[in-house]
Amino acid sequence: MDIVGKTIWQVAAGDTNRNFVDLCLKWDVILNGPGSAGPWPDCIESLRKELKLSEKKIDDLRRFCEVIKDGDIVLLRLGTADIFGVGLVVGQYEWKDEFSDVDGWDLQHVRRVRWLWKYEKNSKKFDPYTLKFGDTAQTIDSDEIKKWISQIVVDDEALNKPLAQIPIYESDS
Repeated sequence: MDIVGKTIWQVAAGDTNRNFVDLCLKWDVILNGPGSAGPWPDCIESLRKELKLSEKKIDDLRRFCEVIKDGDIVLLRLGTADIFGVGLVVGQYEWKDEFSDVDGWDLQHVRRVRWLWKYEKNSKKFDPYTLKFGDTAQTIDSDEIKKWISQIVVDDEALNKPLAQIPIYESDS
């Protein structure tokens, strides 16, 4: 995979109690929340005043919604040592109510991803803390991970495969 000039992001897919790796891979997405306050950036004041989120979390959402760009590389991680997918961001930020309840989390902040490598039975494991702990969306600078990504062979079929069609959410109201 060509990584020259591309920003590489690690994006968390849950935690040890709530793992939504397979959901992200199935629907060609990465997710962030909370999304209950509505689309970015209109939700910022509500996140601060009503949900009382820290500025650190609001900055994480800003990176996810504004800084990640079409064509950037994404590593789908769980914890600090396991990667379950590698893909390219497709398009711009979206807010989708279809992800309003992901195992109890409201994750309506969405980016579409064309997955070019997915785990089959096991994740790609690295030494603990090779990946960063903390925020959902962070850039990655590990030479070991960059080397691994650059060795992934990607064919034209994978690069041109259509994204999964996300089911339409129908509210009860």
